[in-house]
Amino acid sequence: MNEIKIIALEKKPRSKKYKVITNEEDYNFSEEMLIKYHIFKDQVFTKKEFEKILDDSLVDDYFNKVINLLSISLKSEYEIIKYIHDKEKVSKKYLKDNQIDSIIEKMLEGFTKIEIIKETLGEEKVTESSESLSILDRTVSVLTVNDFSGLFSRNNIVAIIVFSILFGLAMKMSGEKAKPVLDLLESL
Repeated sequence: MNEIKIIALEKKPRSKKYKVITNEEDYNFSEEMLIKYHIFKDQVFTKKEFEKILDDSLVDDYFNKVINLLSISLKSEYEIIKYIHDKEKVSKKYLKDNQIDSIIEKMLEGFTKIEIIKETLGEEKVTESSESLSILDRTVSVLTVNDFSGLFSRNNIVAIIVFSILFGLAMKMSGEKAKPVLDLLESL
């Protein structure tokens, strides 16, 4: 058979993944992949198209693992590549060299954007008509976006990470009072 047909989609409990049941095999995809490739029930793909989706999904999974690693502490490019290879051995899902390169490029692109923001805010020249920004103003400009839809792009990942950390800490500190919110989030 030269086609892959989507039979059903099931949200995995306590996960951001969906189980995609096809006429050949079951797969796990992020919501981002479902949206990007228009994966829905009764959708039909050629084997070549579906292989592209699987490759892209694998890169996305490893990129997210690297983001989680970097949220703990900064790592060198060598350490990131070693981390990816270690994860490959455990999961038995191997990336091609160009896929690892694309993950590194995305990471470096993100860091470059952060550096540009830091340079812009840190080396801002005071002109006759403008006052220098306070530390609070600088922090707000790094952690906010002009357009709400831009908040969910990878370009603004710093704001999302900071919000997630603060939200998680607030829930942890709230103890039992946070249980209804936790239940709500787990049901999504």
